[in-house]
Amino acid sequence: MEFTACTRFPTHHATLEMLGAAVEMAETVGQPQCIVIVDASGELLGEVRMTGAKFLSRRSAWAKALTAASTGAPSTAVPEAVRPHIAVATGGDVTGSPVVCRSGLRACCLAVSASDSARPSRT
Repeated sequence: MEFTACTRFPTHHATLEMLGAAVEMAETVGQPQCIVIVDASGELLGEVRMTGAKFLSRRSAWAKALTAASTGAPSTAVPEAVRPHIAVATGGDVTGSPVVCRSGLRACCLAVSASDSARPSRT
């Protein structure tokens, strides 16, 4: 029986690279974003609120990143019917809001948030 597990996690260099790439994408579409990156346990690795981003969008980005870290899937994987109940039960820390990216290794979760009317589409 194994009592330990080896895990991989992003370095601070990787976190800075992800933040830079997310900021660059937001600048390309012309929409300031709040960007939050957490590790697989939900601990904050890095975040930025771009100039002009809505300050309340930070909370949305944080909730999206925590949801993806907790479930190991994009926050949109949370079934629509249970999203409001989970949000209430977790004080808004877990959500089903869209636009979460995560690494294939579940090493970290990156979430962005802007106003709904200006959210960039993802393919």
